[in-house]
Amino acid sequence: MEVSRLLGVPKSTVQNSVRRYEVSKSNNPGKRGGPYREMLTDEICEQLCALANNNEAMTLKKCKIAYMLKSGLTKLNFTYKMTLPVYEMRNDMNVKTTRIEYVLWYNSLSQVFRYKNLIFIDETQFEIHKFGSYLRVKCGVTSPSPTRKPKLMDFTMLVAINGTSVINCQTLTTGVYDDVVQAFIDEIAGLLGSEEDFVLIMDKKRFHNTIDLGTHPNFLIRCLPAHSPSLNRREKVFTFVKNNVRRETFPESRNDLLGRMTDVCRQLNNTNISGYFSQWEGFLEDCITMKDIVEN
Repeated sequence: MEVSRLLGVPKSTVQNSVRRYEVSKSNNPGKRGGPYREMLTDEICEQLCALANNNEAMTLKKCKIAYMLKSGLTKLNFTYKMTLPVYEMRNDMNVKTTRIEYVLWYNSLSQVFRYKNLIFIDETQFEIHKFGSYLRVKCGVTSPSPTRKPKLMDFTMLVAINGTSVINCQTLTTGVYDDVVQAFIDEIAGLLGSEEDFVLIMDKKRFHNTIDLGTHPNFLIRCLPAHSPSLNRREKVFTFVKNNVRRETFPESRNDLLGRMTDVCRQLNNTNISGYFSQWEGFLEDCITMKDIVEN
């Protein structure tokens, strides 16, 4: 107040000058308007690079959101096209070694235990907009215009399978979080009982460390090696379910779609799943010989 009166300037001008000096150590007038610019310190640069190089599902977009540095990453020579180095990491020697350890553990189990007591759990998105029209028409005849349907939300399928059948399946309208997976595993334990030992095979995700198996001592969790999508058996099963559901007409309602997905899962028999598993086991030899994975 005293400085403002002696200099004959508004009090707000003095306050802005002091604030500007505390931030930039300069009394030069700043630019009017425009975006607010964060100061890119060495510590923030190191943390930013660590996040960008992290293989735990961290993307460039998340880095930018976390630090609100829209111009900082450009100064560090990062671009929007940067993604996880999956194509390089999946053929890394450390990844191949981890893959071999998993295959050797799998081969050490008896065939009965592999097909009956190994439970593979995974999720997949089910996009409603991919429903197509399978109407058959004569050659040269134009089919009628598609009927506009009300928009339905997409779903997430959560499936648990072994080498002979679908143990449990669930359709979600929300994301797959730790509490959802915990409830799903509790259902599996209730269905399988406590007389035999079982191993749950899942992709490695952060919330898997929070799963509590204290009430299910006959269950263990084993995560698949990183960057090894071919070691997960669920792909053929999900393809079977999606193709059979989409062959039908557009779902009339949410319950109609959920019922279809559940019915198709029940149609999977021992022959189908055993055939999928036999095809998958042919890939294990490539892991032992440390061959590169060409495609996902």
